[in-house]
Amino acid sequence: MTTINRIGFVALLLISSTSVFAQNVNNNSIPEIVKDIEGNVYHTVVVGKQVWLQENLRTRKYRNGKAIASKLTKEQWSKNTTGACAVYENDSIKESAFGLLYNWYAVVNPSGLCPAGWHVAKDSEWNKMVKYLDDYSDTTEIKRVQSEIAGGKMKEIGITHWATPNTGATSEANFLAFGGGNRGPNGNFNDVGAYGYWWTSTSSNSAEAYGRLLSYFNSNIDRFKTSKTLGFSVRCIKNAK
Repeated sequence: MTTINRIGFVALLLISSTSVFAQNVNNNSIPEIVKDIEGNVYHTVVVGKQVWLQENLRTRKYRNGKAIASKLTKEQWSKNTTGACAVYENDSIKESAFGLLYNWYAVVNPSGLCPAGWHVAKDSEWNKMVKYLDDYSDTTEIKRVQSEIAGGKMKEIGITHWATPNTGATSEANFLAFGGGNRGPNGNFNDVGAYGYWWTSTSSNSAEAYGRLLSYFNSNIDRFKTSKTLGFSVRCIKNAK
């Protein structure tokens, strides 16, 4: 076996040990290293036929280099209707663990929030992942709870980034979802460790957009719509070829 072939063989072993889902879908899938405009580094994971960033977004700049409004006071946050981001309780340790929280206006800003070649996942793209993780999931408007098992497959195992007991977490999808909490419309920070909230790029109406919720006490994933002024975590998905 040549040196090149040996390297390729070892790489495939590493992929199979870290991402069962990636191997099942495409044996040639190799995790990427992606950088945003500020140089923050992200890893990737394949879930079904989708490629996602494995970490929450943490950039303070749009893709074109324009700064995203940050360090807003509670009053400023509550009145803001343009793109903004925040660090949970302005705590650098939480920033390192959970990334930033963005309002929905930042998600859809035409300057671009995700790295080049990536975008904030649409509601339908989240639905597709949930359906892949649980074929019996409800991806319609009928129920808030889309699946009672898919959330557990997405959550990181253990209680490093989740409150006890982190029920049902298996990390089977290697998505490594954390309980990053939120910033409410009044500017308060809530729920770190207990709940993880993520925006989709899909609007419901002029005031609300769709999001997803994972919890420390069950393995559900919930689909909901809420005020665009809230601050949630953001995951990017790779553009389709």
